[in-house]
Amino acid sequence: GEGISKYGEIIDLGVEKNIIKKSGSWFSYGETKLGQGRDALKKLLADNPELCDEIEAQVREVLKA
Repeated sequence: GEGISKYGEIIDLGVEKNIIKKSGSWFSYGETKLGQGRDALKKLLADNPELCDEIEAQVREVLKA
């Protein structure tokens, strides 16, 4: 296994803080549909480090507030 999933944590916090929108099983960020299902989103974040960093930075900002 991968232990604590960095991507899973970003997804969970992103959804909790409304940075990532969840509609049914679909996830989106801003106007961009990210994908369907948590595993698909984890893979997307893993494959797109810039996007992942951007979302993570926003999550960190909100957590600091």
